[in-house]
Formats: sequence, structure tokens, C-alpha cells
Amino acid sequence: MVHDPLTLQGFLELVPDEAHAEALFLSARWPEGPVCRWCGSVGNARRLPGRKMLFHCRDCGRATSARAGTPMAASHLPVRTWLTAMFLMACSSQGISARQLGFRLGLQYRTAWHLSHRIRRMMASDDPVLRRVVEMAETDVDGDLPACPEHAGDDDSGR
Repeated sequence: MVHDPLTLQGFLELVPDEAHAEALFLSARWPEGPVCRWCGSVGNARRLPGRKMLFHCRDCGRATSARAGTPMAASHLPVRTWLTAMFLMACSSQGISARQLGFRLGLQYRTAWHLSHRIRRMMASDDPVLRRVVEMAETDVDGDLPACPEHAGDDDSGR
């Protein structure tokens, strides 16, 4: 399956404001509906009015935040800022420094540093949400690869 790469314009159309960013995040986080982190109930929670991304489980009666258990936990940054940072980091073939990320998002260096480190930690994890189509360009692969017949004998290993 081939997908067109997401451009900056496409990203801005996908996430034009905070409400769209929250909806996108919730659909990726809980495709089947809210999941209670206390009892595991799926789709049986209601959104608490006036509380961003906080849900009340009808089964156990406890509140669950959509941010809990994610890099966004205990963060006061808007979801749109998080998604924009993830987009910028994923689109930067050479990587992006915390200073540059902070400049582009209008954040202080320390905030951008923590944000970028949380995102990098998430990218290195084995999170099932991240198991989708990934497009890579300009990638160097290190390690032992099977010999290609047309390049047999080209290596410097002396074999």
C-alpha cells in the first residue's frame, strides 16, 4: 500500500486547531473508544464537561485522562503543539535540535528540550500506536546484509 507523504500544508489542514488535534489524538489513542486505565472497560466512558480529555468510566466510576500513559502525561502543552513537534521531528531527515524546535514552536529552550526527549523516547519504544506505515528516505543501513549477486566480492572484508 502506497501513501502520499504528508506535507506541511496537509498537516495544517488535518490539524487546523486544538479541537481537531484532540480528535486526531483520541482516534489514534483509542480507536474503539475510551479505555479506562483502572478497570480496562472499553467505550463505556463519558467525557467530563469542562475538562480537556478527561473521561469518567461508567463501570468503575473513576476518571481517566487520555494523556495518561503517553509522553503527554502531566504536560500542559496543547495537543496541537505536541503533534506539530512530532511532525517536525519526523520530517527532519537530519534531525532537529531542541533550540530549533523551540524557535519554530515559540517555546522556551528547556520546554522544547523536554518535549523533544519525550518524543524521542516514544519513537524508540515498542508502542502499538506507532506500528503503521512508515516512509523512510535517505537512510543508511549498517550491519551484515545478504550479499547481492551483482556486488559479490565488492566488500573489503577479504572473504
